[in-house]
Order: sequence, then C-alpha cells, then structure tokens
Amino acid sequence: MLLEKNNYSKKALLNKTVLITGGGGGIGFEASRAFSYMGAKVVIAEVDDIKGRQAQKLINEEFGNENVDFYQIDISDEKQIDKLFEYIE
Repeated sequence: MLLEKNNYSKKALLNKTVLITGGGGGIGFEASRAFSYMGAKVVIAEVDDIKGRQAQKLINEEFGNENVDFYQIDISDEKQIDKLFEYIE
C-alpha cells in the first residue's frame, strides 16, 4: 500500500472516527483501507449490503483489527442519515 511505502504512522488517526460513503468499492474502499491502516475507526456507509459487509470483512482481516464497521444506508433518505448520525455518536 502507498501509505506503507511513505512511512505513515499506524497511529496517526488513533481515536478518530471516519465516515466513508460508498465504501463498499472503488475509491471509497481504498480510502477506508487507508484510514483503518492509520488507526481510525471507520464507518462504511453503503447502500449495497453485500459490498459493504465484504469490504468490512476484508479490511478488518487485512489489518487484524475490528476498526471497520458497516452501516447500510441510502443517503438520499434524510431519516436514514439521522439514524446514521445517532449510530456514530
């Protein structure tokens, strides 16, 4: 991973929470990996249940931790966003 090659600290984001929408694939997935690598608690907010759960499992297994949570959500629904906010708090 690029972060490893640049000697970023695995504790740089310790005790921080990061919310990634669309984290089940593509850039969102890679961002989730990077933030988890740096010690952040990552919440993947994803509409696709299968992609979200798979991303959570892969990242947690890769780094041997439980830093990544998956939260299924359709971010076009304001009520679901309110519930996500409560979940993160």
